[in-house]
Amino acid sequence: MISQATLAETVERTIRGLLKKGSETRRPVEPPLSSPVSPCDDLRLRIAQRAYELFEHRGSQHGSDLEDWLQAEREILSQA
Repeated sequence: MISQATLAETVERTIRGLLKKGSETRRPVEPPLSSPVSPCDDLRLRIAQRAYELFEHRGSQHGSDLEDWLQAEREILSQA
């Protein structure tokens, strides 16, 4: 089981990677198009993409990144 601290660090890194720094609108950056190097990377990318979709669905309102990530994680892992 992943620790809460590790999960929080992963979420923070992922969200930081999806958002442009220094932009007033803080528009998200598209995920990289390169192919994942392992099944774990593929899973992480799918979760990040779904979390971003949830963010957009909420009108791109910031402040619920952890909730989006956890919801995306539940959805993706339930499909496995």
